[in-house]
Amino acid sequence: MRRCVSILFRLAVVSLLLVAAGVALADGGLVRISERSGAFLITAFTSPTPVRAGTLDLSVMVQDARTLAPVLDARVDVHLVPAGGAARTGNDAAAATVRLAAVRDQATNKLLYAALPALPASGEWEARIGVERADDRGEISFRFTAEPAVAPLLSYWALLALPAVGVALFVLNRRLARGAGGRR
Repeated sequence: MRRCVSILFRLAVVSLLLVAAGVALADGGLVRISERSGAFLITAFTSPTPVRAGTLDLSVMVQDARTLAPVLDARVDVHLVPAGGAARTGNDAAAATVRLAAVRDQATNKLLYAALPALPASGEWEARIGVERADDRGEISFRFTAEPAVAPLLSYWALLALPAVGVALFVLNRRLARGAGGRR
């Protein structure tokens, strides 16, 4: 019986670690591109992975291309446009275009500039990031695929299952304790 309890306990611990790993937050997210443009080395990160329709965390690290020192006084603009004219054309494309400034105030890591755009739809997207400081300018772009949004209940399934696991372990403990008490 003790071996069975030990195995169940280990399974519960491993399950909790896997759940925690799924919600762990990092600084910036997945590196999408790192490219030199003008006087800058610009690196773009996205989170969550995979990208889904809805809120996207797009972080940008700007460095001086010669010294690799962080540039903390630049203006960073983000433009997200549906890629390919087939998905959206005419006024739909203009309506779906997302434009905003990335600022250091929104970033957890203060070496990064962050923007929190809301992607209105899933599909292929192109991100264009422009950086300006004094007379220096740089621009990079990359494409990514946004998957459909997940239902809110499904995104929290692991947290909702946690109480059920606790109750199941408690019931198992009581049954094992009752069985051990009856044998004595």
